Amino acid sequence: MTHQSNTDNPVNFPISPENMRARCEALIIAMVGKEMSHKWWNGANKAFGGDTPEQMYSVAPSVVYAYLMKSAEGEW
Repeated sequence: MTHQSNTDNPVNFPISPENMRARCEALIIAMVGKEMSHKWWNGANKAFGGDTPEQMYSVAPSVVYAYLMKSAEGEW
């Protein structure tokens, strides 16, 4: 069973919202450190048109997840 997003985002990951958020947190901490993770979530981000990752996550969580996965794979 796949998780169905309630956004217009075409990306559909087979992951629950709770697991997606936990994976995002783990990826951010791995990339910027625990101390900077709060700043990352709440700082303007060019990848999201100047919105914060938290703002983007509230409307399209799979967009943030996909961005973090690409970044973790070296596409930043």
